[in-house]
Amino acid sequence: IQHIPYSFFSISNFKNHFKIKTMKEMHHKFIEVFSHRNDISQRREIIETTFKTLLKHYRINLPEHLIQQQEQIILKNTRKNPDYHVYKAQKNFSKIIRLLAEKQLQESVLIDHLSYQENIALNPLDVASYFNFLQRPRTKEFICFDLPATQMNGQEQPLPAEIVNQSCLREKTLNHIINYLTL
Repeated sequence: IQHIPYSFFSISNFKNHFKIKTMKEMHHKFIEVFSHRNDISQRREIIETTFKTLLKHYRINLPEHLIQQQEQIILKNTRKNPDYHVYKAQKNFSKIIRLLAEKQLQESVLIDHLSYQENIALNPLDVASYFNFLQRPRTKEFICFDLPATQMNGQEQPLPAEIVNQSCLREKTLNHIINYLTL
């Protein structure tokens, strides 16, 4: 197990994560996250556009119980937000939560399917690169598939390695797809 201190940011892990070969490519990748329009980073726009394009070609039917389960997870996380009562007061609050749950599930299923189809595998450096981005709020913008909450009943709980690996694999697959689509 590798320990990554909070103040550390590895440029080599960054290059590995995004398959960057030149300083010019690295400069463009930093611009993706640090350039904002309408309060959304260019990176987030690229990810959203990628998913919209892919979901037009892949129809995913989700079981109702999974959607309801994802809605509960979203609601639990939203309740922690100080603006929760403002959100809840909106007329279409439950509809928005449902659409978000469906979107998140479709994206996860799609990425899992594509990682299997493309035979994408993880290595220890991929996991270290993933954790490298989780160290700071600004670099978390590079991550689309975040880890689930680690606190339960006020206590910090360890995450199973399989859950960490799944999030890392999803992230690696997403980067693989974006690289493929932008070549």
